Parts: sequence; structure tokens; C-alpha cells
Amino acid sequence: MHAAPGAGPRAVALAGAGALGGALAVLAVPVAVLGPLVRAAMYLAVLLAAGAALYLVFVDDGGGDLTEQDRSRSLVAWGAVAGMALVLADLVVRAAAIGGGTLASGIDRPNVEMVLGGRAHVTAVVASIGLMLLVWAVLQRWGMPAAPVAAVLGVVLAVGAFSFVGHSATRGPRFLTVSADILHVATAALWVGGLACLAVAVRARRMAGRLEEAARQVGRFSQVMTVGLTALVVAGLALAAFILDSPGQLLTTAYGRVLLVKIALVSGIVTVAGYNHRRLVPAVHDGDQHSWTRLSRTIRAELVGLVSVVTVTATLVDMNPGA
Repeated sequence: MHAAPGAGPRAVALAGAGALGGALAVLAVPVAVLGPLVRAAMYLAVLLAAGAALYLVFVDDGGGDLTEQDRSRSLVAWGAVAGMALVLADLVVRAAAIGGGTLASGIDRPNVEMVLGGRAHVTAVVASIGLMLLVWAVLQRWGMPAAPVAAVLGVVLAVGAFSFVGHSATRGPRFLTVSADILHVATAALWVGGLACLAVAVRARRMAGRLEEAARQVGRFSQVMTVGLTALVVAGLALAAFILDSPGQLLTTAYGRVLLVKIALVSGIVTVAGYNHRRLVPAVHDGDQHSWTRLSRTIRAELVGLVSVVTVTATLVDMNPGA
């Protein structure tokens, strides 16, 4: 049976029309809806890349095989590439918000010039430089002495870039709010990217029958995050104190109520992490096979919870703390 003449070109044309229609549909999405989604995806990508890099530099025991190492480094690379693309997309969304319309107004010259005249473009440039350093470090496969140094510098730039915009740039003592913000974001990055890398390591080592090495790596990450979560909570409380005029605003403002949702989500995830640290990590060290299954599930649950927290955070960035 033969295809009708012209069927191939017609199919290509239909596919092209469908793709164009999809692109136009995205352009018609209100910025109020698209903005938080783009920002949440941007934060997730940057946190994944930065956190995975911190994990490889400070937490990884170097005992993984080539497949494990390549997959962990791929998390850094793909997170960084996606982060750079989404940083640019965020600029377009910000320009569209100035235009007051849909995403199509994000390429209007007056709106773009207004965005480039503010702090958002500084964030984009600094974050992109940091993410490029992470990609360079990954391409070197940590083979050069300068690669880990470049990775740490890339993390500092990538997470520190967001202190140029948002509430930490306009509220409280500038040095203290920016310092707390960088510490908060860096520890959140280690949590997100580190968990993703840990999931890769646990799966690879369990499949290879190296349960003792997998358990040791879980223990290393658990110890680091015990300190990291303490820093995360302290920095978060400090930021809340600087941003809110009074504790009562947690209940009387929309910003405060959304912040309470974030606090509740983080508290739930911390509870799961505490269960892992106190119950499952010692159990896997003792060779309990059932605990490995439960640990894998709770790691996935933590990651899903962290995605929810980042999504709520992206919403908070655009809200007025006093409203």
C-alpha cells in the first residue's frame, strides 16, 4: 500500500501548523499565570545545578562508578543549561508584565528597555555567568584543580544573583538580608540538588550490590544536611523577621498566609528528613533491606515536597509583604 502523493509534505505542514498554534497559544497565556510558572522552573533549575555541584564537591565520597558520576554531573550540566534559558525567559515575562498584556508584549522594545534598566538584568547576567562556570567545571570532569573552585564560585554567583531582586534587596539592613538570603538559597540548593544526586548514587550502588558504600554515602549526606537544615531554618526566620513588619502580618496579609503555607510544607519535609536521619539511615547501615525501599520512597517524597516549596516561593517573590 502506497502513501498518496504529497502526503509527506502535507503531514509536515500540518505538524508545523500545530507547532505554530501551540507557540501562539503560549503567547496568549496571561503573564499573571505564566510568570510564577517560569520563575518556579527557573529556581528549580538553578537550585538543581548549584546543589548538585555542592554535593559533588563537598559530599560525594568519590566511590561511584563512571555511570553514577556521569549522571550526577549531568544533573549539574542540564540544570545549568535549563537555568540559563529560563533566566532569559524570566526577563521576557518581566517585560510582558510591564506591558500589562500577554507574553507577546514581552518583546516590545519599550518594555524590554525598562527591564534592562532595572536590577533584573543584573540578576540574569550574574546568574548566567555562575551557571556557565558550573558547565565548564562539569566539562572538565573535576580533572583540573581549578574545576571544584570554579564550581563553588559558580554556585555563589548563581544563588547570590537573586539577592539583586526580590524582598531581600529592599527590606531590612541590606548586608544582613542579602547574607541571610544567600545562605537560605544555598542550603536549599544543596537540599534539592543533593537529594537528586543521592538518589542517583543509591540506585547505582544498590544495583551493583555495593550496599555498604550506598549506606555510607547516605550517612554522609544526612550529616551534612543536619547542619544545612539548621542554617536553612535560621536564615529563613531571619528573612521573615526582616521582611514582615510584625508577626501579626502572617495572618492579616496575603503574603503572610502564603508564607505560612511554605512554612508548613518545609516543616513536613523536615519531619520526613528527620525520620530518615534517625530511623532509616541507621537501619540501612545495619543492613535492613526493607529500610532501603522505604528510604528510596522518602527521598522521592522529599523531592516532590521541595518542588512544591519552590513553586510557593516563586509566588511569594511577586507579592507585596504588606498586602
